[in-house]
Amino acid sequence: MSTQKLLEDEVIDRNGIPLKNQMIQLSTTMPFMDPAKFTWACIGDQATNKIIFDIVVLDAKEAAETADWIICNSTMELEAGAFTLFPKMLPIGPLLASNCFLKQTSHFWKEDSTCLTWLDQQPVCSVIYVAPGTSGSTNTTVYPDGFMDRVRNRGKMFLNKTYICEIWKTGLGLNKDENSGIVTRGEIKSKVEQLLSNNIVKENALNLQEKVGAGKSSNKNLGNFIDWLKEGNVNAPEENTCN
Repeated sequence: MSTQKLLEDEVIDRNGIPLKNQMIQLSTTMPFMDPAKFTWACIGDQATNKIIFDIVVLDAKEAAETADWIICNSTMELEAGAFTLFPKMLPIGPLLASNCFLKQTSHFWKEDSTCLTWLDQQPVCSVIYVAPGTSGSTNTTVYPDGFMDRVRNRGKMFLNKTYICEIWKTGLGLNKDENSGIVTRGEIKSKVEQLLSNNIVKENALNLQEKVGAGKSSNKNLGNFIDWLKEGNVNAPEENTCN
């Protein structure tokens, strides 16, 4: 939805290729972003980048401009800056991916519930979550001895590092080695030790969980949206709010 601004500011060209080697910010309410890490710019070569940019970004932009509202599975508490910048986006989450028959309906991969059995066997607050990212890959040589055997066949999720590490402060990022370009076992060991010895991250996660769990703003947005539909789209939902 910010494509035009990115083009006008010459952050990207008409094919979506990043032109600036510097961090950018869509507004003061949004976190800084690295253009080189835009989703479409991280997959394949430039030809592939253009295809993804045209389909995912340009087509989505056109659809968004014609829509009255864009329903999002998120909350104002999680991404206040984004929803302030784009008032047409209506957060009504967090919503579970399961339908009434307890089947996953919005995942590309089959759900692996074996991790739940494994998690139930661990002491309370003893598990650290590792998210390699959408383009991440693993090499057994970078993990501490025995690590892969202990976590083999566990599930993955793809999270936004900027929000987790810099905005919500509920996790720590893994930095690649300057020479090899990989995340070393020493880096992983260091971050695990930091998490185990620092209660601030855990406190931030619990506080965020409490705010999101209340769901007051999302419940209000969803109720207003349903009323808007019932009234024949005459009255638009009230502006997004955290109240």
